Amino acid sequence: MTKLSIVNTDEKRDFLRLSMDSSLAISRDGERQTFSGSVSNLSGSGILFTSRERFKLGTSLKLLLTPSSADLRPLKISAVVSRVVAKGQFFEIACETATIE
Repeated sequence: MTKLSIVNTDEKRDFLRLSMDSSLAISRDGERQTFSGSVSNLSGSGILFTSRERFKLGTSLKLLLTPSSADLRPLKISAVVSRVVAKGQFFEIACETATIE
């Protein structure tokens, strides 16, 4: 089941971040190879996820977020990598979203 919760409502951000635990299919824009990831949080302007694949800063990505709940439809997201942090065997990747469908 997809878990959604609002992260720290006292923030001074333009958009609230929704904490979520959903699977993510990741591909570099224009490429067919797909990698897997897990969404940490999502907002109207960005997404934070973890993946075993490292992506370079500035890389354009196509993301398919598939909620585990049948009540929610998948989201197609175009995004650009803005931060990458190594976390053990994984990478924590922050992206600025360009479009969310």
